[in-house]
Amino acid sequence: MNLPKTMKALVVYSQTDYRFVPDFPVPECGPDDIIIKTEGCGICAGECFSNALVLSGRDESVEEVLRQVLDDKPYYDESGGGVTLSGGEPVLQGDFCEALLKSFRDEGIHTNVQTAGFYPFEMLDRLLPRLDLVMYDIKGVSPDIFSDHVHADPSLALDNLLRLDESGVPFIVRTPCVKGVNDSPQEIEAIAQMLSGLKHCKYFTLLPYHGLARVKYDILGMEFKTYEAPSKEHIANLEKIAAQYVKAGT
Repeated sequence: MNLPKTMKALVVYSQTDYRFVPDFPVPECGPDDIIIKTEGCGICAGECFSNALVLSGRDESVEEVLRQVLDDKPYYDESGGGVTLSGGEPVLQGDFCEALLKSFRDEGIHTNVQTAGFYPFEMLDRLLPRLDLVMYDIKGVSPDIFSDHVHADPSLALDNLLRLDESGVPFIVRTPCVKGVNDSPQEIEAIAQMLSGLKHCKYFTLLPYHGLARVKYDILGMEFKTYEAPSKEHIANLEKIAAQYVKAGT
């Protein structure tokens, strides 16, 4: 058997810092060694003495999720909170999300979904009767932002936002601000101006960029493009601009 010179490996630097290395040297094997090729077997996670490695994701039924949520219902009742479906893009899991939201509603739990709106509106529309609130992410309105960074059709997400407003379900619009990408005063003002004409937008919030997704990219062996967050002072100035048109904050 001919072995490659390098292999992919997950290198653990600390319990919270582990990175995917695509070109890790393959150890030399002796005549009595047995080589077993595996794909996602999970043995490393199960045998890791420090629990630094975990298998991500698991299958659960609506009933199993609901059971866990109900454990926290006294807290929701006291605080006025509820459950938010996030992702990824939860709207793409329509059957499961609809059943899950119905189970929450039947228990009197406030429901919310975080979404970016890049899908046919019908996929969100089926969930709206089960939702108390929608958190809608808008990366910007300028075509260059979408062509250079988001790589998606801006008209789809923006049109879906208008149709969401027509549905009457209240929503919050969020813009993750990335330094040098969508954090110009002109861009934030353009978004706020658009939102000022919507009837059911509760407020507009600006979120400083974070790089928490890097670990996922490393594990998948994908290149992670590094961005930066604007300063707190710059975010505050952008909020003042947005507040001229719509209720705004972080």
